[in-house]
Amino acid sequence: MRKGLTPERINRLLGVVLAFFLAVAGILYWQGYIQAIVLLLAGIIALVVGISYVFGIRIAQKDGFLDGYTRAKDDFDKQKKS
Repeated sequence: MRKGLTPERINRLLGVVLAFFLAVAGILYWQGYIQAIVLLLAGIIALVVGISYVFGIRIAQKDGFLDGYTRAKDDFDKQKKS
């Protein structure tokens, strides 16, 4: 088994970190240390980070696909001319 940070582990780690962040914010709100606006802000921050991460992954996948498609098309065109 390969150790280290794999894409699956990075996804899980981000999910755990965001869940922990929101849980801490919820507990602090419940105990009265922060106001509702701070809890709302924490939720918005977690949502923005999560969405940015997902869109960043999707854009990287699209760019990787297009790069691979372009290379394969160029190779195919070179073989076709020969």
